[in-house]
Amino acid sequence: MNRTHVPALGITAIASELIWQLVDACDFPDSAGVRIAGGERTRRDGPLELALVERPEDGDEVVMADGARVFFDPEIAGDLHDTVLDAKLVGGGRIRFALRDRGGRRRAARVGNGPS
Repeated sequence: MNRTHVPALGITAIASELIWQLVDACDFPDSAGVRIAGGERTRRDGPLELALVERPEDGDEVVMADGARVFFDPEIAGDLHDTVLDAKLVGGGRIRFALRDRGGRRRAARVGNGPS
């Protein structure tokens, strides 16, 4: 049986554009992107952390949208299933990333410690 791989994570157009702006502003290579990984565990569960990186780590899943790249550890793929990475500009030119389900509702998992 031939199965088509469906990415666990979608990327909105604005998130894609803002990722490109980050890569460009930091003078990173075109292979750069943001990486989502499991953060430090807390009593309520562990947050997902987002960081701007030059390349994926060995074994990372890679999702691309309009050339922007998002990398994530396959161990958190279940946390990202049927999820969309969204972003918006907030005060001071900072970017806030959020995970939403495909219906637009914010997911319980949060993205913290992202690039500013």
